[in-house]
Amino acid sequence: MTVDLSPESIEAIARRVVELLEEQRLAPGGLLSVSQLAKHLKLNRSWVYEHATDLGAIRLGDGPKARLRFDLQTATEALQHHQAQQNTASPSTSKAKQRRPGILGLYGDDVPLLEIRPRYSYVKGMPRAPESRVQKGRAGKQR
Repeated sequence: MTVDLSPESIEAIARRVVELLEEQRLAPGGLLSVSQLAKHLKLNRSWVYEHATDLGAIRLGDGPKARLRFDLQTATEALQHHQAQQNTASPSTSKAKQRRPGILGLYGDDVPLLEIRPRYSYVKGMPRAPESRVQKGRAGKQR
């Protein structure tokens, strides 16, 4: 029996090994980290964190920074459900980001505004700004 070790056959073997390892890594029984799930579903890690509960996250530990793991099938089904909701939601019922009202929006249009005056005036008859210590010290050391 002869074995063909041409560059093409070696490349084919390498690709098959990668496929098998990828299948094993993403096996239905295995749990995925946030990074692995985001990469597999082509999502941002931040989006996965924001929707972790919806995606069926499993917390490893009970601390505030417990690691999250996901079942691929559960997360995929949850993502499909989420996308279906987004497609059928009307603009009025979707969770569009609302802007906070500005200061006038909080109090209405009829609120009188305070006058803005300069802290110190250099107009004749108005008090001047006090001299700083540095200026006083330099004023006394004239040559």
